[in-house]
Amino acid sequence: MEQRIQKSIKLVQKKYKVDVLALGEVYKRNNYKEWKKISKNWDQGENYFSNADINVYVHLVIEHSGSALPKRVK
Repeated sequence: MEQRIQKSIKLVQKKYKVDVLALGEVYKRNNYKEWKKISKNWDQGENYFSNADINVYVHLVIEHSGSALPKRVK
């Protein structure tokens, strides 16, 4: 799953060069002072977004396993 997400992000970064995933908002919440310095060039101008190293970590929890379909009545 991590690889698929990472591949999708790379595609958006290199092909479209626009932050359609709103990752800039996450950066803004976590690094506001730095964000103020780079926000105008996030996905325009210098385009920090398309050059950023973005790492994906997935923590998956399966709460219920089995079929989601109702049991068949005979």
